[in-house]
Amino acid sequence: MSIVDYLFEIGILKKVKRSGWWFAKIKDPESVAEHVQRAAVIGFILGKIEKVNAEKCALLVLFHDNHETRILDLHKVADRYLEKKKAEVQAHTEQIKQLPTEIGKEILSLFTEYENQQSKEAIIARDADLLECAITAKEYIEIGYQNI
Repeated sequence: MSIVDYLFEIGILKKVKRSGWWFAKIKDPESVAEHVQRAAVIGFILGKIEKVNAEKCALLVLFHDNHETRILDLHKVADRYLEKKKAEVQAHTEQIKQLPTEIGKEILSLFTEYENQQSKEAIIARDADLLECAITAKEYIEIGYQNI
């Protein structure tokens, strides 16, 4: 495996749709990549407002959904039936094997920090993730989807 393989794999996020929106009858919801891009911008801005490491906030958001190239975007209902967190960690751990060790460790560390929510930056990153979802919901409402 190589860095190039990893980059091609991350590109899959452009095709993976955010599955929770299907419950609202949205036929062509945003991709995970679209979600992550705006959430990372939100994370950076929130980090600046809160006077913490804004770049780290953005990085935490940027890498938090990479596992979805392998296990897709699983909506909240799926959580009841699957060991989602375990699968996410396994997917992230296997993905980074394609990268030089230090880079892989840093990406896994960012994912772990995000998941553990034990730093101000991680809390802000999660807030950015949720805020992006709320903004997207508002956009869908504006174009006529009422089941949001």
